[in-house]
Amino acid sequence: MNAKRTAICGTVIAACIACSLFAPAPRPIDWESVLAAKPLLPTLGADEYHAQLDKAHQAADKAAANAADIQREVARIEAQQAAELAAQQAAAQQQAANCASVQASGNAGSFQSQGVIGYNGLRVTYYNPDAMGTSASQLGNTTMGSPITYNSDGIGTYNGMVAVAMPSDYAYGTVVDTPFGQGIVIDHSGGAMDVVADW
Repeated sequence: MNAKRTAICGTVIAACIACSLFAPAPRPIDWESVLAAKPLLPTLGADEYHAQLDKAHQAADKAAANAADIQREVARIEAQQAAELAAQQAAAQQQAANCASVQASGNAGSFQSQGVIGYNGLRVTYYNPDAMGTSASQLGNTTMGSPITYNSDGIGTYNGMVAVAMPSDYAYGTVVDTPFGQGIVIDHSGGAMDVVADW
C-alpha cells in the first residue's frame, strides 16, 4: 500500500515538474503603457479650484453683458429705422397732399409756391432753362427740332403738351402723365420730373 502511494506521488511530482518546465513565463506589467493610455486626473487644490471657478463666473458675466449690449443696439437700430420710415411716410403724404392741391386747383401758381410735389411715384419740381443759360427755344431746337413756348401760366409746352425733363432712361419725345396733363420729355433730369417753367 505504501509502495503504491509512493508511486502515485512520484507521478504527480513528475507531472508538475514537466508543467513548470514547458509553461510560458508570466509577462511583466508595462506600467508606463498603462499610465499613457489612462493618464491620472490632476487634483486641484482649494485655492486653484476657487480661482478657476471665479474665472468661469467672470466669463459668464461677460457673455451676459455682451448679450445685453447686442439687445440694446438692436433696439436702437429698430427705433431709428421706425423713425426714418415714419418720416418718409409723412413726407410722402405731404407730397401727395400737395399734388392733390395742385390738381384740384389746376393753378400753376400753387405748384410754384409749393416747389415740390409727388406724382405717380415721382418727385415733381420745375426749372427755368433761361436761368440755367439755355433758353427754352434753344433747348427745344436742340433736343426736339423746334422751340418750346410758354402758356399763360408760365409752363413750358411743346406741341400742346407740358414740356418736362425726366431721368435718362426716358427717351426724348416720350409722352408721360404730369399733374398738368399730358407731357413730353424734352430734356433729361437727375431723377425727378422737372417741369419747364419761366418762373
